[in-house]
Amino acid sequence: MSIDLGHTIIRARDKHRSARFLADILGLQVGTATPPFLPIRTGNGVTLDVVSCAPETITSQHYEVTERRNRASAATVGGGSGELYAGIHRELFEDVP
Repeated sequence: MSIDLGHTIIRARDKHRSARFLADILGLQVGTATPPFLPIRTGNGVTLDVVSCAPETITSQHYEVTERRNRASAATVGGGSGELYAGIHRELFEDVP
């Protein structure tokens, strides 16, 4: 039997702002809202469902992407809005080979 991941939920303070930011980094589009979610569909069909929630319910999340151009995109987009990390040990993008 084969199993495929269909979606994962990403908690954010502001789902609209966060979905646009994430879609920009990944070079994807924010899809049509399916309340309470804003979906971002990846190339392999997995949907990143962004939902607004209370800040105290947000926990650290880690996702791996495999297209190298995203490193440059993330560094550019993240330049004025805070640090973006490339790994679970909080390595900055420029510190990862």
